[in-house]
Amino acid sequence: MKYNFSPQWGTTACWRGYCCTYKVIEETLYLKELIISLSLKEKLAKHGKARDFLGVLPSRRDTPVAHPSAIYDALNHLVEFTGSLLVAKNFINSLYVHLGFQPAYKYEEVHQLIFESGYLMQSINRSEEMAEIRQKIIPPFNLYDRYLPNGRPILSATSGMGAPSLSIVVNELIQVGIRQIIRIGTCGSIQPDVTVGSVVISSAALCRQGAANDIAPVEYPAAADPFLTVALVKAARELEVEYHVGITASVDTFYEGQERIDSANPNLMRSLHGITEEYRRLNILNYEMECGTLFKMAGVYNFAAAAISGVVAGRTVSENIILEQKDIAVKNAIATAVHAVATFE
Repeated sequence: MKYNFSPQWGTTACWRGYCCTYKVIEETLYLKELIISLSLKEKLAKHGKARDFLGVLPSRRDTPVAHPSAIYDALNHLVEFTGSLLVAKNFINSLYVHLGFQPAYKYEEVHQLIFESGYLMQSINRSEEMAEIRQKIIPPFNLYDRYLPNGRPILSATSGMGAPSLSIVVNELIQVGIRQIIRIGTCGSIQPDVTVGSVVISSAALCRQGAANDIAPVEYPAAADPFLTVALVKAARELEVEYHVGITASVDTFYEGQERIDSANPNLMRSLHGITEEYRRLNILNYEMECGTLFKMAGVYNFAAAAISGVVAGRTVSENIILEQKDIAVKNAIATAVHAVATFE
């Protein structure tokens, strides 16, 4: 990079590891603030002194991110940008999805700013066009019912993050007649041979989830439907997707439950210290946060469930997300699930 920074993801809302604030003053584009997640070693320059950016030292205010962050404010740096930017306000709260930055169509007011060498040349109000997009692509309740090329109907539904949210959605899907569910998600590998970019097809789950305990006893097995699982394996093979089949650790929390100490709470309970290595010795492949409850619900409610997750982090190597491989993993997980549905008998 031009400024020799190596951003690290500090929160799941910002995998790229940095966030910039810009202002337009007298029709000129300025960079006003940079918040960047860095390792503590990189945050400090030689002799432990803070590292400057464009001649500005970082401020001392705290940020709610996992890695130590450097905050450079009052930069007032002219950005010689040529191109267009979208700026928006009045976010529509009902369209919120817990997946980082939100697209422009989820705002009531949107303007396109066109720059040449940092100078504002034109401002176009795109609010009506964003409203038209919302009408076309957003069905009620975030449900998408479609047909596959072979005529088979398929329903795609968001379940939110974590088991409590998933349990609500699944319960209501079963009430309206859904009898087969494949969960598609992301996960972190805890085995060295389960690499970033591959997918994990969960045959069962070690379930450490409070929501599941409201549905069945702790001892109740959290097992995937064998026929849907085989269909996922067959689809992965036909698509030549790198896959792994095995047991998943399905936990309630992203940080503590997955033994992450580089967060706002570095003081884990004693029962969680070393738990990742313990799971690794038990041949558990990965961490995720939903399928254990899904599998128990399937057994109790009498429907078929399976799960496939794209591997976006290799916990045996680093906490960092490899963005290129993350995109590949997510696309492969989706493609494998859709192919399995299309060919399932």
